[in-house]
Parts: sequence; C-alpha cells; structure tokens
Amino acid sequence: MYTVLLTDQAETDLDRIVSFIGENWSASIKTEFLASVSDKLQRLERNPFIYRASKTETTVRECTINRFVAMFYRITESNQLIEIL
Repeated sequence: MYTVLLTDQAETDLDRIVSFIGENWSASIKTEFLASVSDKLQRLERNPFIYRASKTETTVRECTINRFVAMFYRITESNQLIEIL
C-alpha cells in the first residue's frame, strides 16, 4: 500500500475549500465533500494509478472530487509515495 502525503500547498488549498463550502453551503454539503476526499485518498493508497494522467503534465495524475474540484498528485514508485499537490 502507498503512503499519501499532502504538500503544504495542498493542505492550505483543502482548508480554503472546506472553509468556503462551510460559509456558502450547508454543513451536510461540507460533510459530503470531506467524505468524498477521504474516499478518494483511500482509493489512492490501494491503487495510485486508478485516476488519469494530467493532460498537461504527464508525471502528474488528476482525481476529480466533484464537478468543481480536482486533486492533482504525483506518484513515486521507488518509495511508494503519493504526493498530493
């Protein structure tokens, strides 16, 4: 199983998105979003190649969280690391 690591930028972005959702939509929408992120991260741990390669950067892969948000990540196979960008 791979290890998932969020970069500082990814953590900041996630915090901002969650704050925005919390301020503009209901608590249930926020909870659904966080559950979706958690589900995608768990899938990545088991199968990091499940999502498509980015159209612009071949070393980066793209995972759609919802129709407004995508998560980009890079895989390092040598140490089984997934870096969320």
